[in-house]
Amino acid sequence: MITINFFNPNNFEFNKTLIKNSVIKVFQDNFINNAETSIAMVNTQEMTNYAKKYLNENEETAKSHPVLSFLKSEVKKPFIEPPDQINHIGEIIISYDKAIEYSKNSGKSIDQEIASLAKHAALHLCGIHHS
Repeated sequence: MITINFFNPNNFEFNKTLIKNSVIKVFQDNFINNAETSIAMVNTQEMTNYAKKYLNENEETAKSHPVLSFLKSEVKKPFIEPPDQINHIGEIIISYDKAIEYSKNSGKSIDQEIASLAKHAALHLCGIHHS
């Protein structure tokens, strides 16, 4: 079973079902059928803070990210495995503000753009990276 949890502290509106199904499809296409991940929908400042903290980037570079993903293996502190036997694969963080900007430039709906960003991050969690 694949579980997708959402963290949306700013109460942004988006189609959770579309996003969830997009990530599940990426996992299944890459033979991951028992996993859990969380998707955080954040604003530009929150995304900047994550990039500065976890990637050690300067302000300008940090605020440019539309999406970040972190494998549990990339966390520096020891990761304590829960006893539920679920693969807690990692985390996805999406900048809602960047998704809006990308949506305006691409002609896609905001939900389609968020799904695209989520799929991109899910591929990273599967170990598939771009050059």
